[in-house]
Amino acid sequence: MKMAESVGVVTTVLLALGCASCVAIDRRDYPKDWSPVRAAVGPCPNLTGSYANRGYSGTEESLAQWILPKTTYPLERIERVSIVGPVNGIVTVRLMEGPSLEAAAREWKQDVDYRCDNGSVVLSLQGFFAPLPAFGYSKEARLTRTVDGQLVVETAETGAGVIVFVPGYKNVRRWHLYPVAAE
Repeated sequence: MKMAESVGVVTTVLLALGCASCVAIDRRDYPKDWSPVRAAVGPCPNLTGSYANRGYSGTEESLAQWILPKTTYPLERIERVSIVGPVNGIVTVRLMEGPSLEAAAREWKQDVDYRCDNGSVVLSLQGFFAPLPAFGYSKEARLTRTVDGQLVVETAETGAGVIVFVPGYKNVRRWHLYPVAAE
């Protein structure tokens, strides 16, 4: 095989790899059988309430995992999550093991730990960009309430990049519903 033919074959293979891509999209709509989301009144909702740690989503994701995503604490022991705020730019969150046993508490500061966007409190859970290979990833949780006071968490994961000449994209959106819990 001549050198020119070899270069042509290699170029064709590289172009074919570059045109191929991996795309994964899983965007679920808000479940029709759940109570409707409360209409946004301003950029930030009032999340004040007490919610069950276990909810409805088709997965086993607890509410506490959105509060403490990188903890080694056994989150299955949490029974309810108490939220106050936002009040003066602060959201106070308490993880409760029983009626009065506080396992952990956190304060989120607006524009540091969360942001308000179109009637949701938005938590950035993970995010990074790696220049080589060119790849970026982000994961966030959007918290709001339903008209009957339940807590709704919409999670979104997005990743995109190019690895060995092959572009890839991932977008996953899921909904989680946490009912009101007795104090």
